[in-house]
Amino acid sequence: KDAWGALLKTLEEPPAHVVFILATTEPDRLPETVLSRCQTFTFKKPSREVLKKMVQSVAKEEGFTLESASGDLIAILADGSFRDALGILQKILSTSPDKKVSVAEVETVTGAPRGELINECLAGLNEGDLQKSLMSVGEAVKANVEMKVFLTLLLEKVRAVILARFAKDMHEELLEQLGMEDFKLVKEIAATKESRVRADTLERLLEAYTQMNYAYLPHLPL
Repeated sequence: KDAWGALLKTLEEPPAHVVFILATTEPDRLPETVLSRCQTFTFKKPSREVLKKMVQSVAKEEGFTLESASGDLIAILADGSFRDALGILQKILSTSPDKKVSVAEVETVTGAPRGELINECLAGLNEGDLQKSLMSVGEAVKANVEMKVFLTLLLEKVRAVILARFAKDMHEELLEQLGMEDFKLVKEIAATKESRVRADTLERLLEAYTQMNYAYLPHLPL
C-alpha cells in the first residue's frame, strides 16, 4: 500500500519524457486511485491458430519445416502462452536432425503421449471396450506422461469426432489439424452408428479434467 502511495505522486505528475506501462495478471489488486489515472487494455490469450502460425513462421525463418499437425500439437501444449510455445519450439529445433519437424519429434521432445496411445483410448471409448482404454492410460502412466496433457489430447480427438459427425463443412480444417491418418480414424468413429463417443462422453471427460487438479493420483479421474 505504501509503495503504491509513493508511486501515485509520480503517476499524477509524470515527467514529460516518460511513458509508464504497468502490466499485471491481477488488476483487481491495484488501488482505484492508480487505475483511475491509467488507460486500461485487457489482453486475451492467443488462440491456438495464432500460436500455430507463430511457431510455423519462426521455424521457417530458422530454416525448418514444421508439419501442420506438429504446429497444432505445439499450440495445444503451449496452452495460450507465446513464451511456452517458443520455448517448446526452441527445444525441438535444437534436436531436429533433418530440419523437418514431425509430430513424432514433438512428442519425443515434449514428453507428450504418442498419438497411437490416444487413438487406442479413443477406439476403446468408441467400442465400449473398457480394457482397451484402460490399457492405453496405463501405458501413458508407465511412460511418465503428464496425464493432463494426455486428457487434453484425448479431448481434442473427441471434439474432432463430434465435429466430423455434425459439421461436414469442417472436414478440411480437421484434416489439416489432425493429419491424414488421425482424420481417417476420426471419420470412421464419427460414422459409427452405435458409437459411444458422444456429447455426454465429452462432458464426462471435461469433468475428469477438472478433477485432475485435486486428485491424489492424476490418472484416477480419467
